[in-house]
Amino acid sequence: MSAADDGDFSKRLSSSFLWSFVDKWVSRVFTLAVFVILGRVLAPSDFGAVALATAYVALVTIFVDAGFGNALIQKKDLSAADIGTAFTMSAGIGLVLGGLSFAFADLVAVVFDAGQVSDVLRVLSLALFVQGLSSVPAALLERRMQFKALAIRRTTATLLSGLAAVIAALAGWGVWALVVQSLGFAVIGGVLVWVSAWRHMSFRFSRRSLRDLTRTSFDVFGIQLVGYANSQGDRLVVGLFLGVEALGQYFFAMRIISLCVELFTAVFSNVGLSAFSKLQDDIPRLRELLNRLTGITSLATIPVFAVLGAFADQIVPFVFGEQWLAAVPVLQILVFLGAINALLVFDRPVLIAVGRSKTAFLLSLAQTAVGLGFVVLGAPWGVLGVAPAVVLRQYLFWPIRLYFVARAIQLRVLPYVRGWLVAMLALVLGWLAVLALQPPAGIAVSAVGFVVTVCGVYAILARSEVLQGWQTIRRFRKR
Repeated sequence: MSAADDGDFSKRLSSSFLWSFVDKWVSRVFTLAVFVILGRVLAPSDFGAVALATAYVALVTIFVDAGFGNALIQKKDLSAADIGTAFTMSAGIGLVLGGLSFAFADLVAVVFDAGQVSDVLRVLSLALFVQGLSSVPAALLERRMQFKALAIRRTTATLLSGLAAVIAALAGWGVWALVVQSLGFAVIGGVLVWVSAWRHMSFRFSRRSLRDLTRTSFDVFGIQLVGYANSQGDRLVVGLFLGVEALGQYFFAMRIISLCVELFTAVFSNVGLSAFSKLQDDIPRLRELLNRLTGITSLATIPVFAVLGAFADQIVPFVFGEQWLAAVPVLQILVFLGAINALLVFDRPVLIAVGRSKTAFLLSLAQTAVGLGFVVLGAPWGVLGVAPAVVLRQYLFWPIRLYFVARAIQLRVLPYVRGWLVAMLALVLGWLAVLALQPPAGIAVSAVGFVVTVCGVYAILARSEVLQGWQTIRRFRKR
């Protein structure tokens, strides 16, 4: 990579991070506000019913995309035939699977013994057709690192669908308020991304392009499918064995964790695959970028999980209402899942970027098999059995994932995990400070003690990383 190319890449990377930051923070902060309002108005069973339906739609969406989006991003030389082939396949699959989902919605409801899910699923099946039309345009924007267009699309869709959901909830629509939000986001986002990239779309089909794309798309499809089982399998197990009420409580706690992860780690992970793919022939720079991103996201994210764990019993009833008290212990367990995910968010994109997509797939497959076994074993103890099983799965499998990433890019372990270890130390010491101050001191004094402890650890052990992160933010503000 020449000096000019290097400078151009750095500018595009910084701009991409900026727009990813805008996308994630604006949309997720608004999503959190909507979530608070809906949580206070709707019942856990409403959330449980929609969680089941959206889990099904998320599964079928993987088949609609079929890995073609990531294959387009990763491919070095992209032709019009490649784009047309991927678009034709995704649009056709979306139409077929959307129709089948509409037709067999009652069967899904019977399997989970949740009658209201069938009508919800019929409406949400429309999102599958939209996904078929928009997945390839979105992938092209991501490949070109046009994250401004993607950020505008997602932010607009989030704002409008969230506003519609709040109006519906306050009008007494119940579970349909959540349906309005999910379907509205898919339709509005799909239309906007189509407007940004429709000129490149065609129904041109090439068998040669299909063969070329499937070399990567098959592995990526497998990774996504197994990743779905890894991330959504617990939801299906809870819904199948424990019912929609328990699923609503579990989904509520997991949703809070997911929003926190998306607010911080997804700012960078959204750009990660594109950035790593551009550096696939420059392993030292790729390795440096991985270490830097992992450190920044860990230091930014883990204190948030520490706050959630330490003050969940006060935060949840005050913000969301007394009906969610049963979710508090689940949330306190799942904060450890959020903490480890801050470290793991980039390893899979790195493997895909350097051509090790099959390795990433096999790792996902093995982790999912182990994880689902843990979840099923924990189900007899309710959601308080499932939550620790999900956390344990991530921690036990992390050394194996680290081994293969380290071998792929000659990664040194200590620089890679240093930021995460410092953040985890701050988490533990912050919790100890809270325990020492409560109950004699009030929540305000305990919170101050927590903040002082975390800041002290960072000042001593992570000053350079914090300064680097601050300089990055300042560069973003100037752009």
